[in-house]
Amino acid sequence: MGKLHDRMKGDLLLKGYSPHTQSAYLRCARHFASHYMRSPEEMGEQEIRGFLLHLIRDRNASPATLHMYVNALKFLYNITLKRPEAVKEIPHPKRPKGLSKYKCYKHARGDME
Repeated sequence: MGKLHDRMKGDLLLKGYSPHTQSAYLRCARHFASHYMRSPEEMGEQEIRGFLLHLIRDRNASPATLHMYVNALKFLYNITLKRPEAVKEIPHPKRPKGLSKYKCYKHARGDME
């Protein structure tokens, strides 16, 4: 992923992403490429869907992890590769609902039963 890695890193810098997000997105893109042992430039929606399903089924990826992979791949295809059609139909995973701030506050005060 040499030249593509450098292009994506440059795009992340130009867009002002944090160093942590940059390394996470680059790691996700590398993992995607190594899973198929091909450059993302040669792949499209079918491979992206297959990879995300692999993360869910075989790796038991959490919703937060899956969300990061979806964002990283959408960035890669929309911004770096300029191929938005490849990720247009890729949905963001639903995040499980946690306690609201109000419920957490009431629980901390001992008001909840």
